[in-house]
Amino acid sequence: PPHARHRSIEIGTSRMVVVFPPDQADVPDRVLGLADLAGRRIVAGRSPGPEIRPRFMAEFIEAGLDPPEIVVESSDRRTIIALLLEGAGLAVLTEAEAGDAERMGAVVRALEPDFRRTTRLHHRLTDLTPAAQALVDLASAR
Repeated sequence: PPHARHRSIEIGTSRMVVVFPPDQADVPDRVLGLADLAGRRIVAGRSPGPEIRPRFMAEFIEAGLDPPEIVVESSDRRTIIALLLEGAGLAVLTEAEAGDAERMGAVVRALEPDFRRTTRLHHRLTDLTPAAQALVDLASAR
């Protein structure tokens, strides 16, 4: 929760998908389940954030599966995609990010269970600049 003098506005949610290197031969042509990802190498991002990764990894443990092995971690989306394209491992990205990787040759698959990242705008309640107030107004109108 935000600080008492701050407010948080939900802007939207993004569905997470699995992205494989272009030359990955064993990618099933269907929606993937956790068993399809168990024990695989993964290039992880520091985003999508703290709410996704623990829940994602816990799903494997609860299902009695080995979680993916995090081989590289980066907060830069371009770095994650570059590492993925070079075969460092798969990645779990938002659909928009996956679209960028897919245009570069990566293979994208839907994931079940459905994981979503929530994007929020956090702002203080008082003393906003006119530009900040306009952004808050725009986000609030959604």
